[in-house]
Formats: sequence, C-alpha cells, structure tokens
Amino acid sequence: MKANEFLAHFLDQAYWVDKDKTVDRIIHGDGEKEVKNILVVWQNDMDAIEEAARIGADTIMTHEPTFYNHMYEVDRMREWGESHHQLAMARKKIELMDKYGLTVVRNHDVWDRFPDIGIPQAWGRYLGLPDQWADNWERVQYRYDIPPTTLKAFARIVAAKAAELGEPHIQYFGPDDAVVSKVGVGMGCGCSIERFVRLGCDLSIVCDDASCYWKDISWAREAGHSVIRVAHPTSEEAGMITLARYINEQLGISATYFRPEGRYKYI
Repeated sequence: MKANEFLAHFLDQAYWVDKDKTVDRIIHGDGEKEVKNILVVWQNDMDAIEEAARIGADTIMTHEPTFYNHMYEVDRMREWGESHHQLAMARKKIELMDKYGLTVVRNHDVWDRFPDIGIPQAWGRYLGLPDQWADNWERVQYRYDIPPTTLKAFARIVAAKAAELGEPHIQYFGPDDAVVSKVGVGMGCGCSIERFVRLGCDLSIVCDDASCYWKDISWAREAGHSVIRVAHPTSEEAGMITLARYINEQLGISATYFRPEGRYKYI
C-alpha cells in the first residue's frame, strides 16, 4: 500500500471530514512510497524520528503537528522568515527525516471522531468507563454513567491510569467527598466544561489544551462542578494505542505505538 492510499483509507471512511480543509495529509516525504513499517505517535517530535529509525520504520503516523502549527503546517512553515524562532528546528527535523527516508502521515481529524476506537472513546475505555456512553456532543465529548463514587476516589483511578501513560500527577478540583456518577470525557480542545454540564455531567475530565483556571475551572469550582485535569497527550495516548492496533489488524501493515519517556517532570 502506498502512503497516499494509506491516508485515503482513513479519509474515505470519515464523512465528517472536509478533505479539502483537513489537516490529515502527507506532511513530509513521498506519497507514492510503499508503506511497510509504521511508527504511530501522538506527535512527531525528535524522539519519534529517532525511534522510527531505530526500529526501521519507513512511515510515521502522527496525530499532532510536526511543524508546530495545527492548520496548514507545511505551508505556514514555508512562509516563515529566516528570523523565525522555530525555523532552525524545523529544518533539522526535515534533514533527519530525509536522512532516514521517512514519510509522515497525519491522522487527526479522522481519528478524533472515529467510531468506537477513536480518541475520546479510547480514553474512556482506558479509564475503565462503560463501553456504552450515555450521551454525546457531536462524537467529540461523551458522558458515561457510573455507580456513584466520590471525586477523590475517582481521581485516584484517573491518576493511576495517567501514571501508566507517563504523567505521574494530575490535578482535581472540588470537594474530596463530592459524589460523582456522570463523567464527561473528551479530548484535546474538545473538552468544554460547559458542554459537559449541558450533557448532564457532574464531573468533567479535561486537559490542559482546553481548560483555563481563571475562566472555566474557576467557574466550575464556584458552581459546584467537579473537574479532573490531565495533560493533553495523556488524554489522547489511548487513542494512539487503538490506532496502532487498528492498522495491524485491519490493514495488515506492521504498526508500532511509541510514547517517549520523560515527557513530564515534576519537582
């Protein structure tokens, strides 16, 4: 399967994606190259590039940008002047990817809403929430109903799962003994506390990509709505695991999931 065909396999299933505007495209390399060994990562950083070379991968499938811009990242990089602070690192990445003969394929808009195993539902299952969600907003934010428990008890569960993904500590907001039973789960910028409240949630699990303390979290605390906050990658790594599994099982192409160590440091 060629890289262009590999990308098309995902886009052709995603009726919710505008193919002319999506960020899901060949980011670097030859779209006509045969794809045989794929490294699946949350973000194509230098660690990922070196890991791809180490395992002999020819392709990297990444969820987040390679060149530091969400939309039209390659075009925007080409518009940078010589004084742009990110240009030197972008060039270094290009040089290294060319050295290793890597093609980079982005899978963001498709996998965010991919049925059953996309980002938010993969995260929910990873946390041990029910297979069946109770409600959802545009298949981006979900409500799961669980037996009543306290906020602190549930926060401990989330903390343990986050630690498995490399984040050793999380934040939670609200009284320890607050009873929660309707849990909101989303991903990235798709974890609006307001929308979770509209879905009937009494607990929102958000990430640092879409939650501001002085705005949303402050309001939630004062309104008596419980919140758990993790890092953006933590909320989406489970979806990278399911993506690698999907490629192996459905496409018959070797895919390896990779998460760099030491992403988070606390003192």
